[in-house]
Amino acid sequence: MYADQSDLMFASALLQEKVALMVDRDGLAATCECLPRSVSWMDSEELSFGQWVRQRRQALHLTQQQLGALSGCAAETIRKIESDLRSPSPKVALLIAQALQLRPTVHMAFVRWARGDIVHMPALLSDNAPRVALSYG
Repeated sequence: MYADQSDLMFASALLQEKVALMVDRDGLAATCECLPRSVSWMDSEELSFGQWVRQRRQALHLTQQQLGALSGCAAETIRKIESDLRSPSPKVALLIAQALQLRPTVHMAFVRWARGDIVHMPALLSDNAPRVALSYG
């Protein structure tokens, strides 16, 4: 199984906060439990969820209408999400994660960030993080 270095930083931050990180041994699911809302582990400029979605959408050369179509919602909904006027439902957040071509390993954390369960997350979503091997004991 491979994980990005940022995934390992995330796990380290969780463990330092004495928070449980459960990953199934086949790498099919990852769940974060009991994450305090105050935990922040960003290395770079802090962006809101909406600002990050806007930057990612623009990097992929998508319009709000195109992202809305890919995620099953109206362009106006995407505009409100990007303006931090609205939080997407878990289902829409997952569809947005897929439309923004995020790694499946971060989908659930992305949904939690979208819903406000965690405060900052862009360091986890970097496409440029080097890949490292994980081994189970």
